[in-house]
Amino acid sequence: MNSKIIKQQQLGVVNGRLHACPDQPKGVSSQSHAPQSRISPLNFHDEKEREFKRLADIIAALPGNEIITLEENYLHAVFKRAVFWRDDLECLWSERDQVCHLRSVARSGYSDWGANRARIEKIRLLFDKGYLY
Repeated sequence: MNSKIIKQQQLGVVNGRLHACPDQPKGVSSQSHAPQSRISPLNFHDEKEREFKRLADIIAALPGNEIITLEENYLHAVFKRAVFWRDDLECLWSERDQVCHLRSVARSGYSDWGANRARIEKIRLLFDKGYLY
């Protein structure tokens, strides 16, 4: 099986949920039940469309990223760490939960050394402080 296809299958939304994080310490998700990969979702305080756009703008302003997919309720960006490390960041607005779920996972290696958690927390800080309002 082609590894590129395997990676694509680990992205996106299935039955209203983002894929689970791998067992290795290389990612975080607000939909995870495992303590090592659990992170809180983002709470929107304004109209969903406006807040999702602002979130996309915050992500676009961070260095080393490329937004691959931007839809009404879903965003996928790839972040480049060092020369060959790539991380996938996904954001999914949940109408049912009224939050934006987040998932950020390293594509390769056993550990991300906390890079994905740090990235999400930086995004959360910028978002909660009203960056780009």
